Formats: sequence, structure tokens, C-alpha cells
Amino acid sequence: MQRFFRQAAVTVTHVAIIVLLGCANSFACQSGDSIADTDLTTVENRRERGSVPDGSQGSSRPPPIEQLWRVPIGYQFSTPDGRDVQLGAIARANYLHDQRYEFTGNESTFGVESQLFGAVSEPIAFGSVRLTGEFYLNQPFDRNVLVDYAERESFAHNFEVEPFEISQLAIDWSCNDWRATWGRFVTPFGRYQLPLFSNNRDDSHFIRSEVILFRETGLLVEWTPEIWQLALAMTNGSDGRDTNSSKAVVSRCGVELENVVGGVSVKWQDGTGSEGQKEFNRHAGFDLLLRRGCWAIASEFIYDQHGLRRPGFDLNEITWGRSLYNRQLNIGWNEPITGIGYYTSLIYQDCGRTWT
Repeated sequence: MQRFFRQAAVTVTHVAIIVLLGCANSFACQSGDSIADTDLTTVENRRERGSVPDGSQGSSRPPPIEQLWRVPIGYQFSTPDGRDVQLGAIARANYLHDQRYEFTGNESTFGVESQLFGAVSEPIAFGSVRLTGEFYLNQPFDRNVLVDYAERESFAHNFEVEPFEISQLAIDWSCNDWRATWGRFVTPFGRYQLPLFSNNRDDSHFIRSEVILFRETGLLVEWTPEIWQLALAMTNGSDGRDTNSSKAVVSRCGVELENVVGGVSVKWQDGTGSEGQKEFNRHAGFDLLLRRGCWAIASEFIYDQHGLRRPGFDLNEITWGRSLYNRQLNIGWNEPITGIGYYTSLIYQDCGRTWT
């Protein structure tokens, strides 16, 4: 078993057939992670300030860095009463072979999944309001999962896939450089600039798939004057509804130039879960993206505190999803396990085709 925990590199064969539902009046959506991984309201606000060319302004400035992986997809229209409506969908058929799960017997499977996106925005007296929803449809694993001893049984919960998943569901108000969002939204921690081809995001880098959440639930306030990007959020800190009365603080301070995006981020919380099951949930780091022509370099670095806060808990009793990398160990009373993680990716994009 330990050879799986010590495994530093993961070999995943993931062949995805992506069906894009679109039309001539399409809108720009994020293909790196999901249909709407970067909120479209931000793009609209920047277009109003002249930093996003839309064809009508004739600007020669290149598109923002975070739009590198955007592709035309979906449908956009306006209602007679002035509301803007956006709809989009992605469907995938894939084959996954993940050697990390060989001991469970679930390492090789065909599957299907899809993403549905919709947004409605309306101008008001002071700015505009917007309702955004992004939903995943997932094919669950068969229920005949091997659980012949305690260790396999604890990992079996990793394969309990929800057929319907709320990826984003939030209402936000924006005015000039300010925006406030309430609900479930893209985390302000860091910036992930690479495309993803699975709803569970297992094809992301280790610090993203194991440490940094892609989504947070709570309240987010953002201020984006000129080149600055400032965000502060109070969230559950966990992937779903909170099982702990404490809340996480997530923040990022960054800059965005034509060919450079960078920032520092912090997430601080006393832990997720309760009592003897509580786990540390703290990390800080920075992100950087440099672009020159069709080439770009993207990187993230984090310092992380993890592990169970109290000793004596049997890992085989974990029922909420067990880490393959033993991130739920304990080294002492209220003493976190610390570590650093990072990745650097070289990216090339040309004529809508992307290689990383």
C-alpha cells in the first residue's frame, strides 16, 4: 500500500470528447476548469473600462491573461425588459486509468459527464445585479465497490459521486470597480490558468487537486482599481456546507498587466470538521503568469498546514473521503503538519489550439 502513498507522479490517461453547444452570437467562457471558471461579470466590468476588446472599441490591446483559455461557447441574448441572459453547456465522454487507485479495483473506467451554465444580469440604479449558476451532471460509480477490509472501506467513500453537483450558484452586485458576491463561487485564492477536462478536477496539479479548493461558499468582496486585484472572502472553508461553527478567511492581493498577472493569497481557518475529526486548513502562497506572444509560463507556490488536530483517530474510520497521500495524519496535539508545494507549466496557444 505504501508505494501508492509515496508515489510522486501520477499517470492518468484521460481521453475526452467535448461537445460544444454554440451559435454565432456566442459569449466567451472559461475552458480551463469549467464553462465559467472566471466570472463573466469581471470581464464585462473590464470591458466597460476599456481593458477587454470586444470588437466595437477597436482596441489593439491583447485580451487579459486570464482569457487565454476562453473559447466561444453558448448563447447570449437580451430580453425586452433589459436583462442579459447567457446559457452554455459542455458534454464529455472519457476513459480514465488512474494507477493510484489500483488497490481498490476502480482505477480504470469509461464515463460520461456534462456541465450546464446560465446567468442573468440586470442593471439597477447603482450598478448591476447578476445571478450565476453552474451545474455538473456526473455518472456515479457502480455500487459494487470492493470493501473486504477496513482500509478499502475507508477509501470507498472517495467513489461516492453525486449525480448532480452545484459548482457555482451565486448572486452578485457590481458597481464600477467594486463587486460583492454571495453564494458558491470560484475561490479568490491563487489563479489556475490551465485547462481541465473532468468535473472532479483530478487532472489538475497536486496542490490544486489536494489542497486548494476550486470553489468556496460564503461572501466575497472584490475591488479592482486599475491594475490592482483585491479580494476578501469569509467562507465555510470546506467543499460543501460547513460542519464546524468556525469560518475561513480567504484573501488575495494581485496585479494584472498586459503580459503579467501575479498575486499573493492567504486562507486561514482553525480547521474543518469537529472535535476529534477536525483537520487543519491553512495555506498561503503566490501565483504568477508571464506571457510573450503565443507562449506563457504559469506557476503557483503554497505553504500548507494540514493534518488532524487531535491524536488517536483511526484513519480507517474516515467516512468523508480519505486522502491518498496521508494528509490526515497527526503528529501531536494541535500541531499541524507543514509542507510546501508548487508547479510550473509552459503553455503554448495558437489559433484556438492549446498545448501544455
